[in-house]
Amino acid sequence: MDDSAFHLFLLDSARKPLACGRLHFNAPEEAQVRFMAVDENARGRGYGRRILEGLEAEATRRGAQKLVLNARDNVTEFYAKHDYEVIGEAETL
Repeated sequence: MDDSAFHLFLLDSARKPLACGRLHFNAPEEAQVRFMAVDENARGRGYGRRILEGLEAEATRRGAQKLVLNARDNVTEFYAKHDYEVIGEAETL
C-alpha cells in the first residue's frame, strides 16, 4: 500500500523530523489515517494538529467523503479536540 499512501512530514530547520502522518484510501470515498507520530520532545506545540489538518486536506483533495482512524486510548482526547468521535472500542483478549 506504500505506492498509494500519502506521507506527510514536519521537519525542523536542521531537517530533523518533528511529526509525521500517513494516509491510505480504503475505498474511493473513505480515507484512513494509518499512522501519526510526534517526537516526544516536540509535543504540545501544535505539530500533531498541523499533520492531521494536512492529512484531512489531502483526503478531501482526493475526494474522500469520510475519514476514519484507529487510535490508542492515550490519544483519543487529541482526536476528540479535532471533532473525531469514538464509535467502537477494542476488546481485550
